Amino acid sequence: MTCECGFESNFENCCGRFLGSDQDPETAVELMRSRFVAFGLGDFDYIERTQIEPLPPHIRERQAPEWERLEIISQHEGGPDNETGTVEFVAHYKLPQGPRLHRELSRFIRVDGVWRYQDGDIIDEDNNEALKSTTSPSQPCPCGSGRKFGRCCGLTLPKS
Repeated sequence: MTCECGFESNFENCCGRFLGSDQDPETAVELMRSRFVAFGLGDFDYIERTQIEPLPPHIRERQAPEWERLEIISQHEGGPDNETGTVEFVAHYKLPQGPRLHRELSRFIRVDGVWRYQDGDIIDEDNNEALKSTTSPSQPCPCGSGRKFGRCCGLTLPKS
């Protein structure tokens, strides 16, 4: 079984070694992946501990969406020898109204030698139109469920 972040490793050897422990990610990508998993688990203490600014109270109080999968688009620096880095990603999730995409270009910085989330440019969008135009009912669903699109996320799309 793979980690919830999508990396081909089990949770304990991947993001689990950071959540609930004192071990810190060595790269900005590891931090970003572990934060994705923490959001899915509702581990807001980890989220707050791994960023520069305090977590706004409304984040802790909101109902968490169903996070489905993570795609890393690009990264710049953010390695073990860097002091700053960026990671561009797309997180797929579901709301009762249907599938959505959270796109972000995240900026990370080292503080006392430890990677922290600084801020990001975020676009949150409805995924219905993108799915309708690129996915046929007989193709595998892009959410990663293993089902055909027409029997998964395609069921929640409004009829044209």
